[in-house]
Amino acid sequence: MPGDPPQTLPDTVRTLRVAGAVDADTLRAQLDRLWSPGDSRGRSPPGVALSLVETCGRSRDARERDALRLLEAEASAWPVRAPGAVLRAVLVRLDRTDHLLLLAAPEARGAAGRLAAVAAEVARLYPRPVPVGA
Repeated sequence: MPGDPPQTLPDTVRTLRVAGAVDADTLRAQLDRLWSPGDSRGRSPPGVALSLVETCGRSRDARERDALRLLEAEASAWPVRAPGAVLRAVLVRLDRTDHLLLLAAPEARGAAGRLAAVAAEVARLYPRPVPVGA
């Protein structure tokens, strides 16, 4: 059913619906700042890999169904186990003011907690973000 999130996401993957205008460059900079704040010596670990997917044509439900399939495939293909790996983000633009955002963190110690904090901050920065399917 359109709007239903993938059923078995690990705790290192989050999917959000983001309403409002989203500029990909601004989002990348915000995610990079949140994910890679740097250490006490000012060194930053690897940052964020953001992909932007534009949907067009077809019905709204078909675009959303395709987007959810894409995000599920992206989530299942991202079990990164390397320390210091980047945060993977995929922004799917359903229309001018409706987006789906996948955030996938590496499977490393503390990554799930960091990802939860990043997702909470995205929820604060963008209007009306809700988990997909809520």
